[in-house]
Amino acid sequence: MRDRAKTKDQLVSELAALRQKVSELEASETGRGGAADMLGLGEGWYRRIIDAAYEGVWVIDTEGKTEYANGRMAEMLGCTTEEMIGRSALDFVYEADLADAERRLERGIGELAEFRQRRKDGSELWVLSSTSPIQDESGETIGVLGMMTDITERKRAEERIHFQAQLLDAVGQAVIATDVEGNIIYWNRFAETLYGWSAEEVMGRPVTDVVMSEDQQERADEIMSELKADMSWSGEFVVRRRDGTTFPAMVTDAPVYDERGNLTGIIGISADITERKRAEKEIETRTRQQAIAARFGYRALSGTDLQVVMNEAVTFVAETLEVEYGKVVELLPEGDELLLRAGVGYEEGLVGRATEKTGFGSQAGYTLLSEEPVIIENLREEERFNASSLLRDHGVVSGMSVIVQGRESPFGILGAHTKELRTFTEDDINFLQAIANVLAAAIERKRVEEELAKRMETLGEQARLLDLAHDAILVRDMNGTITFWNRGAEDTYGWSREEAVGKSCLSLLKKQFPEPPEEIEAELLREGRWEGELVHTKRDGTQAVVASRWALERDDHG
Repeated sequence: MRDRAKTKDQLVSELAALRQKVSELEASETGRGGAADMLGLGEGWYRRIIDAAYEGVWVIDTEGKTEYANGRMAEMLGCTTEEMIGRSALDFVYEADLADAERRLERGIGELAEFRQRRKDGSELWVLSSTSPIQDESGETIGVLGMMTDITERKRAEERIHFQAQLLDAVGQAVIATDVEGNIIYWNRFAETLYGWSAEEVMGRPVTDVVMSEDQQERADEIMSELKADMSWSGEFVVRRRDGTTFPAMVTDAPVYDERGNLTGIIGISADITERKRAEKEIETRTRQQAIAARFGYRALSGTDLQVVMNEAVTFVAETLEVEYGKVVELLPEGDELLLRAGVGYEEGLVGRATEKTGFGSQAGYTLLSEEPVIIENLREEERFNASSLLRDHGVVSGMSVIVQGRESPFGILGAHTKELRTFTEDDINFLQAIANVLAAAIERKRVEEELAKRMETLGEQARLLDLAHDAILVRDMNGTITFWNRGAEDTYGWSREEAVGKSCLSLLKKQFPEPPEEIEAELLREGRWEGELVHTKRDGTQAVVASRWALERDDHG
């Protein structure tokens, strides 16, 4: 049996050979009837040869009617030769190709063409056709000789390949196929978009030369070796665009085999993961910044010396944000200058001595005016405020600053600066503000501790004086909890100071009021004092009527 899977070149060669054979027969044994007789196809041994030919042979007269069709032609069309004789050749042409077939019959010239025939059952048949005019002895054209080969399977394979190519073109990832040597044999549309090369420009070129960055060549060779060893590969890879820029891609490569199991090439799928990597880095950075802010918060609020806390704050800022400079500047009492209280990266001797102007004289001063974070992308192009000598002398280009807020007014500014051109993210700002907030809490705690120490010193002196009084004197906070209990109270009620302090005054003494307690509290808050008689219960359970005088004490903030 003959192999029917032939290439187009093979079919062209066989049709040419058949045409030559017919020409030889025509020259040796010419009849005098129609076009078929002119070719000697009425009778004779060569008719039997052509009837048995693999290619279809068709003879058509000048009116387009069939004079002769060999058995193969009839077989291709699903009918008998008798059913074809006398019928118009156009009856067997697929409707969509009729116009082209009519033009070919009119010209009758010897050219190759692919078109569709219609079988007897109405199904479609693709043929590769070659036609030639048939002329009599005087040179007049009396018909057309057509030679056809069934290429339906080949066309269906091409359609499948075309359909698969369309599917690959629709994929939102770059699909690249290479031969076993790594030369590109397929490059889909998304690959054109992703890498910037058209398919025509890269076809046949080594894929490593087209998409691999120079520093990835050695790794690419290792991966190719794995693929040739029957192993797939998947992972992140830095690839290169046509313009030379690089980007991270997720790449999956797999070997491709033919029907006999032989390695025929490599197919790879790649996708740009720049955004995914950026998001991962943002999450990683945010998590690290939050952890550092929490660690700093613990250190700052654990009673560490305030100057140490400031020093640690600027160190954390510089290291975490990867900048050369971090600083804390304090607003001086006069309000026109800011003192460098803590700094990292600055020249030795400036901390505790260098100052910056408030207002529009510096970024720190402008931050106080704006009452919100301030970012500079390029200090040389800044128009909102003047560059302070502290920043200018240290070659600062980019930076940001936030307010360290005090209880009633700002304490100062926390800043981060770099000598490189840089765009700071919202996460960077949030981190800097978080450190500033912790620093503000530490400063406020230190202030409260200092005030409390002074107050306790005063209260200690007062307590010694109150212990000399014979009257019962006690102090409670706004929640009613006893915070002071003098010796007169010990003698009057029977409880020691240790037993009374921390207890609820109302529960301990079981007070009975001459009027609703709410009205007494209201008068106390309004007038600052209250006087009246109360019934108290002592430790031994007896009750006593006492003349009670209350005085409200306020702190420095009212």
